[in-house]
Amino acid sequence: MLLCVVSLSIGAVFWWLGFGVVLAFAGIELIAVAAALLIHTRHVGDGEAVVLRGRVVEIEIRHGAKVSRHDLGLDWLRVELPVGDRCPVVIHGLGQRIGVGLQVPFQRRLAFAKDLRRAVHLAHGVQRPSPDAPQFWS
Repeated sequence: MLLCVVSLSIGAVFWWLGFGVVLAFAGIELIAVAAALLIHTRHVGDGEAVVLRGRVVEIEIRHGAKVSRHDLGLDWLRVELPVGDRCPVVIHGLGQRIGVGLQVPFQRRLAFAKDLRRAVHLAHGVQRPSPDAPQFWS
């Protein structure tokens, strides 16, 4: 906002001095700033949510105006740990391959993958569930 006010003020001063082209360029600059803000606001809510509910892992991915939802049964679910810094956590289930977690740092992504693996094993009854077992990630 301050950038817009300063730019318009400078443009108005130059227009008053007889250099109207400066105000025109200030207007073009404001249009570019408005376009950048519009693009930014479309992607503010981008992200993923992973919920383990009963015997189903629900994955919701938001990217701009597009929202996709996937429900994967635990019987065929496999969680692949991220290999490198730019690799997502890949969740496999009955022909579906869904990558999540690229918007968080690598260490948090790795911790999420391990937590999800542990929660899936607990749901399969491999270990006794602890009361503080994670059930929701976002």
